[in-house]
Amino acid sequence: EASTGGNDALFELFGAAITDPSILGQVCKHLLAQLLGPDLLVHWSDVIAIRPTQVLARLISCAIPGIGPALRDPAMWRSALGEEREFVGWWSALLARFHLRREGDTIPPEALEELVLYAMCVLRDRYAGQDFLRAQRMVQSGAPRLRDLYGSFEHLALAPSKGRCMLRCRSLLAKEDRLCSQLRKDKLAAWPAQLRSELELLRHVEHPALPRIRESFEDFNNIYLISELWDGISLPAFLKERYETEQSITEVWVSHAFRQVLDVLQYLHGLQPRCLAHGALGMASVLVRRLVGSDSAPVVAIVDLGLAAILPSPPPPRAKPRPGDGEIFSGALRWSCSEAADLRRDVLDCGALLLLVLVGRRPLDGDSADLAAS
Repeated sequence: EASTGGNDALFELFGAAITDPSILGQVCKHLLAQLLGPDLLVHWSDVIAIRPTQVLARLISCAIPGIGPALRDPAMWRSALGEEREFVGWWSALLARFHLRREGDTIPPEALEELVLYAMCVLRDRYAGQDFLRAQRMVQSGAPRLRDLYGSFEHLALAPSKGRCMLRCRSLLAKEDRLCSQLRKDKLAAWPAQLRSELELLRHVEHPALPRIRESFEDFNNIYLISELWDGISLPAFLKERYETEQSITEVWVSHAFRQVLDVLQYLHGLQPRCLAHGALGMASVLVRRLVGSDSAPVVAIVDLGLAAILPSPPPPRAKPRPGDGEIFSGALRWSCSEAADLRRDVLDCGALLLLVLVGRRPLDGDSADLAAS
């Protein structure tokens, strides 16, 4: 168990590297000297063996002028931090998000720099005190507020994931209806800076079957994602409508629809340098658009991309949370990385949806499920 003094020292080290580009540059230079292969690429087999806190903290110490020789000694860090077993799952999952998943996977040097910066931000917040984390969670004075720019909020009849609410709203400037996804911060297993990094990535997602996220807002307790609101009907409502009117759907229709869903997943999983996952793909995720010719050749979209698959942070350094921890995170950071939604989860969810549409039952269900009720 790390001491309070040790936590403070690690917090200051990682914070210094994040705020000083020259320190970050030297750390990456030293890492590349150790990890860059003869093909000028970084290999999974070399990176997976790293003990992230030890290696990064020591390299930061080496890059800061005036640091004593003791902090530059690898033996000192091994003694202070031990085997770092609690980081194994998180480090492996983080590498996977940067396309390092198995033997033979490689990334270019610039992707390693992005990976290191992301890891340092997470590690800084892991060793931060409550005052810093609470300040990180606060919204800066003068920042745009949701209700200053949007109004006419109306709850939608969608099946929200845990900690998520879907609302129709209207832009007071553009005079357009949009979709607002309200996400509770205490249900997300990540530190504030990590959440904002994920939001920035989401704002740059562009795919014809994904409503574009226009902007995001936050307050102390919630994050709000504002995206385009497309005309259409959810997949459960579409199937119910077909059932009630005694109209069938063909295998060709299903094939067209699910090819589009898989195309979205392929796009998200292939983003560089860090990929995204959906993490909660379900029946209500799929919107069947009301377009000419859609009866025979459907046009579908995924309408609930958000933070369900954000990579959980590594566990806090203390076995017992400090006073106030539960007030901010409600235990979310005790989730293990093995519970995190990953790319395989997306593929399995898509397969489960396909089975449900084709035969009316979910995988491993004992009895047939009624599609109309689904």
